[in-house]
Amino acid sequence: MGRKHGGKLVLIVCGAASMVGWTHAEEYAFTGARANGMGGANAASVNDASAQWHNPAAFGFFGRAEWAGDDADNGELAQQTFGWELLGIGAGYAMTEDMGRYLDILAGIDFDAFGSGELSSAPQNVESLMAMAGILGSLKPGDALHADASGGTTLQIGHFGIGIRVFGEAAAWSLPDLGNLSLDYAALGSLVDELRTAADNAGIVPGGGPYVLTDSQRTALAEALGGISPGDKAVDILDASLQKLAAKGELDGSEIAKAVDLFKELVPGAGGLLASNETAVVGRGFAMVEIPVSYGWALNRNFSVGATAKAMYGSVIGTQIWIFNEDNDQVLEELSGSAESSLAFGLDLAALYRIPMFQFALVGHNLNRPTFDGYTDTISLNGNPVQVQVPEVKVDPQVTLGLAFVPSRRFTLEANYELLEAGTLLPGYDIRRVSFGGELDLWMLALRLGAYRNLAESWQDWVATAGVGFNLFGVRVDVGGALSLDNNVEYDGHEIPSEARLYAGIGLDF
Repeated sequence: MGRKHGGKLVLIVCGAASMVGWTHAEEYAFTGARANGMGGANAASVNDASAQWHNPAAFGFFGRAEWAGDDADNGELAQQTFGWELLGIGAGYAMTEDMGRYLDILAGIDFDAFGSGELSSAPQNVESLMAMAGILGSLKPGDALHADASGGTTLQIGHFGIGIRVFGEAAAWSLPDLGNLSLDYAALGSLVDELRTAADNAGIVPGGGPYVLTDSQRTALAEALGGISPGDKAVDILDASLQKLAAKGELDGSEIAKAVDLFKELVPGAGGLLASNETAVVGRGFAMVEIPVSYGWALNRNFSVGATAKAMYGSVIGTQIWIFNEDNDQVLEELSGSAESSLAFGLDLAALYRIPMFQFALVGHNLNRPTFDGYTDTISLNGNPVQVQVPEVKVDPQVTLGLAFVPSRRFTLEANYELLEAGTLLPGYDIRRVSFGGELDLWMLALRLGAYRNLAESWQDWVATAGVGFNLFGVRVDVGGALSLDNNVEYDGHEIPSEARLYAGIGLDF
């Protein structure tokens, strides 16, 4: 087996996530910089061409000169006769559970540094060995990378809207192989001798302590090494390595326990060799372009309904990359030519009710659940063909309730609540948000703040949003962004937000 460094593992993970492309993520990405700055809460207060996405019923109130100055025309929608979002583009990511920290640790591991002579000559390799055991034992499908993106252009003329828009999602997650971890030594005694020599080279004094492991954990390691004494130097070097990992914050107590439990699979003869390990990174994606056409019809000055019909062309793409596979470079090179494209149609329906200072919205997205074909691909695993099933992609429907307080054209507060959990490409990771936002429009300058939370995942905390807009003679330039408030992840020695997004746009309003 060639040398597989942790740095290459990171490239594999990032390659699996990025080369699968951006996929359809209408439920996940916030369309429009105004919405991004207001926590995504725009269903009831949308006042520009982005109504095509947030609430097409608003089109019914646009350009109605007879209602100009009406006390129910809260956002002066009657004056919006023409709007064009020339270009809007944004992206976001969520690094779920512990994936960031695990990648950071794995980036420093050389998976070939555990052979004969490697452990005794470089005691730090024992530390890497136990780090690998702790992480592989702790990995779960929830440790993953998830990203989304959106962008496009929308033209609004009176009650009609037409656009071209791209939505995207990409996901990568791990599938650990815990059955092929045995080190390649001639006998168990050879490994014990290696560990004892490593302890001598590291200057470990037998029985010197202090220990990070409990007596029962040291006994478990001793039994795995052939029934040696729990006070043996071979156990001491394992204990000392785990103690260093704990001191550096790389493994916590539960992960140390996993390392101890998994160590029995590392000893020679316990199972398949590490060289045959099939720990894999799964990548899934779906690139999609849609052409939406919208119309809004106001039944009276208070109530309007709207609809958006969408032609949607999507390409499903995916792969499975084995960390210890000699052919990974070839897999990544061939991935770009592996995809299945299909055409589908989507339907959004919406309603907007308004009275002086208040507006109420009900919006249903993708109510017919558009579906795009999957496929089966053949990938080389150490020279042998293996079939990988890339499943079809179904765009889950979403229904959003919105309430806006609009005491004047210059000030808006809104809350949105999503009724359904929408699935993503990442197994077990769903989206259902509650969002809050506000805007203070100072004529040429608009200031926005907001927050949202994904109610479908209890481990995710609130995400704060902020944005700013510049308006000069009908030309708008807007920027909005979001950062998670808690649950930061560590990578490469730095803390980064577990979730972040950014959106920018330029448009015209008359």
